[in-house]
Amino acid sequence: MSTWRAPKASMENYGLRYHEFELWLELLLDRYRPGVVAFEAPIMPRNPGKAHAARLSFGFAAETERIAYKRQLRCLECHFSTVKVRLAGSGKAKKRQMISAAIRRGYHVETEHEADAIGVGLVAFDHIDPPQHELVLR
Repeated sequence: MSTWRAPKASMENYGLRYHEFELWLELLLDRYRPGVVAFEAPIMPRNPGKAHAARLSFGFAAETERIAYKRQLRCLECHFSTVKVRLAGSGKAKKRQMISAAIRRGYHVETEHEADAIGVGLVAFDHIDPPQHELVLR
């Protein structure tokens, strides 16, 4: 698994982050040659102070869809509650529960974002025939 860390940039410099994300995603797609790209659907924050994070999240989602389209890859957007149910068994699972569920399945995760990625992978693999999800993610 490869965790991407957004570069530090000013609040106004979204372009740098989207550019760096594109380079990272293109590198992974070249390396692994998947037939499907999946991502967790961005969430609209309830707190107006989180608008910056929402703008980034929706931008990353759009970049993912654009790159998948350009490469003619199937692209799946996975709703966060579906991801939680698939990994932890509850659509209301908290961050710690997601991490614990991933670890119980044998995955090495350090953050809730990595646990969420495992859940996204499991949801995506549920849409692929034949389902071989437990083997592919390790």
